[in-house]
Amino acid sequence: MKKIFIFLIALIIAVPFYGQSDDVHIQNLMKEGTRLHDEGNYDGAIAKYNEVLALKPNYASAIYEISFSLYAKKDYKGAEKYSKELIDGNYDVNFQRVAYNQLGSIYDDWGKHKDAIKIYKQGLEKFPDFALMHFNLALTYSRENETEKSLEEVSKALELNLFHPGSNHLLSKLMAQKGKRVQAILPLYVSLFANPSSPYAEEDAKMLINLVFSGVSKDQTSSSSDKDKVTVTVNLSPNSLENSGGNDNFSSVNTMLLLNAAARYAKEFKDMSDAAFFSLNTTDVLFESIAETGSTYSKLWQNYVDFVKKVAKSGNSEAFSYYIIQSAYPKECSEWENKNKDKFNKFASWVKEEFGAE
Repeated sequence: MKKIFIFLIALIIAVPFYGQSDDVHIQNLMKEGTRLHDEGNYDGAIAKYNEVLALKPNYASAIYEISFSLYAKKDYKGAEKYSKELIDGNYDVNFQRVAYNQLGSIYDDWGKHKDAIKIYKQGLEKFPDFALMHFNLALTYSRENETEKSLEEVSKALELNLFHPGSNHLLSKLMAQKGKRVQAILPLYVSLFANPSSPYAEEDAKMLINLVFSGVSKDQTSSSSDKDKVTVTVNLSPNSLENSGGNDNFSSVNTMLLLNAAARYAKEFKDMSDAAFFSLNTTDVLFESIAETGSTYSKLWQNYVDFVKKVAKSGNSEAFSYYIIQSAYPKECSEWENKNKDKFNKFASWVKEEFGAE
């Protein structure tokens, strides 16, 4: 659990002999509270934070953490009280920012979706560049079956932070619901690259493989003389192409993806696993098709196209592909890495150079 510790300049308050040693004591109490929270001992954590407030009654970090621990133990009424205190009180704007987000989450998990939407919108009026709050609002809209509003908010979240796994996961699902296959696939590539072991990773990896190989069907002939013959049907209907491309013109990319999925059933690939075919073939076909379209895209989809072009240009598509599907194919991906240390190290170096990641 990532924590936000913002230690405010100490106010002059009526606490006898308050000094530097008390600051150290407060920091130790906060660390102890965090440890207890992470262990699931929410009451113990709250007790530590209350010790801090006994020394320093307006200590915003302790107020926030009490709200967070109460929320974790599903005491929504208590959590609401402390989040509201940060929003309504004279506290640093950074605490107000996270308090709006937390209060919205409290209401959402409490089943008060309308209240959650209201508080998120209030928070975003003050903090319009807070990507996580846009994402949480999108989630709440999704739970209310407000698909277009959810799509609008998650798009804003991703324009601010393209590499947020949760936002990419949600966008992919929304695009799949609308029948836009390529636009459902691209967020999965980015999400799994950003964090291949996120809570969404295994589901996203399986969904990615399913999407790239969908759109074709096969019939094995019953004739003994043609036992190796497979009839593959590719769905290239005008409606299919329109749905996969939409206004952002991914239709030609979808066509190439369908033909690649059909090639999966060719005789020379019959003994190749889905993970291997995806990593050796599909990603290259998809990314090169996107890079060569020359189409104009809206801001969000242009960000995805730019990412795809960067991967394609690097020459690391195979390593990239095994890396992003490791949650769904752990044994096969691990075996590939052990046999291809040079390729994986080249990919890792490229990631570090391009994105500053370790």
